[in-house]
Amino acid sequence: AAMAQKDLPLADRLWREVLERSPRNVDGYRGMALVSLWSGDVEAALESLEQGLALRADDEELLRLRAEALTAGNRLREAADQLALLPTDTVRANLQLGRLHQRMGEMEEAKQWYRKGLEIAPDNRWLGLYLANRLAADAPGAAS
Repeated sequence: AAMAQKDLPLADRLWREVLERSPRNVDGYRGMALVSLWSGDVEAALESLEQGLALRADDEELLRLRAEALTAGNRLREAADQLALLPTDTVRANLQLGRLHQRMGEMEEAKQWYRKGLEIAPDNRWLGLYLANRLAADAPGAAS
């Protein structure tokens, strides 16, 4: 309930209690990472994620959350590299990768990820919008 209501001090206290009782609880580290990320403490989020990944290195949710934390910390290349290692068969993955490459100024890569996402979900409005914006920006006579 504390997480759903974003009562961060309470959520922080509760996750710490979980980890005190069960230091190998991967969900505890995930919860601590979310609380830290929502609080703007990227380094604490990454530390919690590393502890969780030390227990379950192949946890896709932790790895995706790590990429989100890296993005929040403006470590875009690391985030893109992290996401590219995970399955890219979802709209979410392709949208995230497209947006990361766009933020890094890698427009061709961004368009490739948006197109790949549209192969999965041809009617996805967000992928279509991002791709259309990129194509319009690349059109002759477009403002830079």
